[in-house]
Amino acid sequence: MYRNGLLRKAWRFYGQASVHEHGEIREQVMERTVRDELDRDPDRLGAAVVITVTRISTLGGEVLQEGTI
Repeated sequence: MYRNGLLRKAWRFYGQASVHEHGEIREQVMERTVRDELDRDPDRLGAAVVITVTRISTLGGEVLQEGTI
């Protein structure tokens, strides 16, 4: 979910997530991760989570964007 209190907007995201504890995709995600986040995991024990978003809606249910996997 994304919420912006100043603009009074909130969006809900739907999709499919995949967890990558090892391998090329995990390394690609780590390369794009901001330094402050990486510094919190000095032993690099964290996993990468990749989410394919299929729908975005308001909290009231209005669909803003929809697609397929």
